[in-house]
Amino acid sequence: MCIWISVLQKLFKISIVIIHRLVQILAMGSQKAGWTLSDFDNGSPYSIMFGPDKCGLTNKVHFIFCHKNPKSMEYSEHHLKAPPVPKIDKFTHVYSAIITLNNTLRILIDGKEVKTANLLSSKDFDPPVIPQPTLPDPDDKKPSDWDDRAKIPDPEASKPDDWDDNAPQEIIDVGAVKPVVHTLIPCSISLCSPKGIGLHEHS
Repeated sequence: MCIWISVLQKLFKISIVIIHRLVQILAMGSQKAGWTLSDFDNGSPYSIMFGPDKCGLTNKVHFIFCHKNPKSMEYSEHHLKAPPVPKIDKFTHVYSAIITLNNTLRILIDGKEVKTANLLSSKDFDPPVIPQPTLPDPDDKKPSDWDDRAKIPDPEASKPDDWDDNAPQEIIDVGAVKPVVHTLIPCSISLCSPKGIGLHEHS
């Protein structure tokens, strides 16, 4: 018994060291990317966003990935269509996303597969990674009276007779009052953001 306790204690110490080192690596990587873990919020850049989201009318398991266009070199978000519904109860649930080499996505809740999709399919993601091919119309041309200006002034537009250029843009409503019962709850990151950014989440 004493030997097993000693072995378990050593394994526990090793696990703590490994976790500490992983945190250090994540911190170093985040600093190289231009941000720190303490500054991480819903506006931070990401590659994959995955996890259950229950806020207001939203009730789905998010899967969004960012893809870099090899031609334009710009990043774009691609959202999973018809995402599965998360389990909302008092129990803990495990959400898993598995991506295989053939670009297949599998989403599991508590080990049970609830959604499969293809990362490159226009039927599964919006907007699609590979857009539908288009052919130029050789007969397409601008009308002879086309105006290339983005905004065209209206020659007949005029100010009303009682227009006051010195009037304030906003006027305070002196009669406005708050309702007696004011229970507006602001939508915060902890309340409304997807419960995790990663490939393996607990709710």
